[in-house]
Amino acid sequence: MAWTASTDEHSQTGGNIKECLEKVVATMQCVIRRTYENSSKNLGKLSDANQIVFSRELMIVSSKHEIENPPKLYEAYLVKIVK
Repeated sequence: MAWTASTDEHSQTGGNIKECLEKVVATMQCVIRRTYENSSKNLGKLSDANQIVFSRELMIVSSKHEIENPPKLYEAYLVKIVK
């Protein structure tokens, strides 16, 4: 994902791993939720096994807005490991 490009001067997160992970997780959650909702909505209408499989394909194109501008669903916390 583009959010992980931490050294790129054009990166929107500026190398902030906390913000990067928040955006990656939110993006994945949105795509998976949209896929699940679409599949659940159409499951009763589909009879062919191929149609059922196709209805479960990730809804990446229709999730374009969420991929480009993920909502802030979670807040990450930095954890310091002490040896």
